[in-house]
Parts: sequence; C-alpha cells; structure tokens
Amino acid sequence: MIIIIQEIKYFKEILYVLQNRICWSHYNGPINYKVLNNKHNEYVKKGYYNKLYELVLNNYFKKVYMSVLKYQSTDTSFIFNKQCKGLKRNPFDISQNLIHHNI
Repeated sequence: MIIIIQEIKYFKEILYVLQNRICWSHYNGPINYKVLNNKHNEYVKKGYYNKLYELVLNNYFKKVYMSVLKYQSTDTSFIFNKQCKGLKRNPFDISQNLIHHNI
C-alpha cells in the first residue's frame, strides 16, 4: 500500500513537470529531480503512458460517438526544429525551438 502511495506521488509530480513544460533540473519540488526523471524513464520503458492513453481514449469513445471524429484537424502552425539549426527562437515561447508559421 505504501508503494502505491509513493508511485502516485511520483506520477503527480511528473505530471506537474510535463504540464508546466519545465526541465527536470529546474524542478524544485518534494522529490529530487533525478529520482523523478528516472521514474519517468521507467514509466516510459514499461509502457505506462501508452496504457494510460489507451484507457483514456477508450473511456472517451464510450461516451462519444465515432461520427464526432469524422472531422479532425491539427494545429500545424508550430513546426518543431529538431536539429535546432538555422532558426530563431520561438517568440511566443522562448524555451522552445519552434518556428511559428502563419497559415
């Protein structure tokens, strides 16, 4: 039971880091950032995020008819610069290497 409570604490803090888009080393919470990063990597390797995504998606599909998904669109106005070369920083979010493209 104690292990489950500790895992929940890890997961909540990982969500905090991911939702606020901060670097692991800039995280200043109750758990050491190295421990939290290692837990995150463990969750990735074990496929926990994929299982969580499937669970949320299946619950969504139970509540919403598939016809709602007939028309989907994505926001492609931000294009990631994965090589980090030749582009200025994103003026809307300085911490991200993106280019803003007006469509």
